[in-house]
Amino acid sequence: MRVLHKLAKEQNKTVIISIHQPSLTIFDLFDTVLLLDQGRCCYMGPAKQIQQHLEELKYPPCPEGENVADYLMELLATRYNNIDQEAYTLYPYRNEQKPETRQFVSLILSNGEEVVLDNQKREVRLIQNTKSDVNRLSRMPSYFYTSFYKQFQVLALRTLFNFVRNPLLMPLQVLLHIVMGIILGFIYYQMPLDFFGTQNRLGGFFFCAVLFGLGAMTSLELFISERDLFKRERLQNLYRASAYFCAKVLFDVIPMRIIPPIFLCTIAYYMMGLRTDEFYHFVIYISICITFNVVCGALCLFIGVISSNASIANCIALCVHFYAMLFGGFLINTSNLPNWIAFVKYTSPYQYFLEALMSNEFTARLVLFNPRGFPSVIMTGERILLQFGFQMNDFPIDIGILLAMGVLLFVGSGLLLQCSKEKR
Repeated sequence: MRVLHKLAKEQNKTVIISIHQPSLTIFDLFDTVLLLDQGRCCYMGPAKQIQQHLEELKYPPCPEGENVADYLMELLATRYNNIDQEAYTLYPYRNEQKPETRQFVSLILSNGEEVVLDNQKREVRLIQNTKSDVNRLSRMPSYFYTSFYKQFQVLALRTLFNFVRNPLLMPLQVLLHIVMGIILGFIYYQMPLDFFGTQNRLGGFFFCAVLFGLGAMTSLELFISERDLFKRERLQNLYRASAYFCAKVLFDVIPMRIIPPIFLCTIAYYMMGLRTDEFYHFVIYISICITFNVVCGALCLFIGVISSNASIANCIALCVHFYAMLFGGFLINTSNLPNWIAFVKYTSPYQYFLEALMSNEFTARLVLFNPRGFPSVIMTGERILLQFGFQMNDFPIDIGILLAMGVLLFVGSGLLLQCSKEKR
């Protein structure tokens, strides 16, 4: 209570507290008191003027050292226990037979009318009808009180504050990617441009894909942890589901999926000895990695929306990622799959990620094909990729499909949130 009192005083905030029987210490912290009895307002004004108000109404003041709140509760109980229901109406000032009721009840909520206080002689105009407010709030409104922009602004600020309250999340993610980039660079340090270097490049790219895919599982609990809060606020129509979703994606999912991969890719790219003949290949490499990471984040986001709890979401996400890894083009040569199952490779984002990176690395390059026990021969990068089941000509298609996957998963998650409603 002292913290709330300090907050109200120092930061000029309004703090409203509903309390039944406050202690004397807590009551002394109040600035304004609203005293209710059976839903009717008996006093509203400064807490320090209650004693003066009782004296003006010819009631004995609260004994020194006694809790004012307890004294008022006792006074209300003794004064109203024997008053019949007819006298205790919304219009006590019109009842001449009960002067004690007319004097003590200093303010009554009365259908928005103006009432005059007998002793203070001042008018109070009520802002809204209490009964109509209850009826209005008892059913879900079909409109919003603010615009989409205002809702997005407030929700984005709240998401940003929640993000800041977990200060270790982003630094740990960045540190993890830096460490993984260094480890990756040492393991695949300055790979030669030959058959074994090609295999190692594919292995390094697959390692990045697994790291991005499993790291994106932090997005699973993004909505699960706030599901109850979201449903309560949705029932009140406080904001649109689209505003909530956009704020979450823009200020939580996107930063976690974009910033950390930049550190890993920058460190690993030059340590692994990837192509440096043209700088735009490096830019394409980072862009593909970020796109794939965003797709993995969108996939985990979608799974989190359709899952009822974190355990189910983790189970589904692991199954989906293992399935995508299996048909990604590294663990199995997808060009040798049977016809009846060959189509599944087109559903794996790992396939498009690896094919795009390999195409970017070997476009217009000559590779030494030197398997052990066979004579060495110079081959084009396109022919080398064919041995691993990749098509260099599909590079723009791979990028387009990755972008389409990300968009569809984000849109699907937003639509599911829009359609989700909690039953009363």
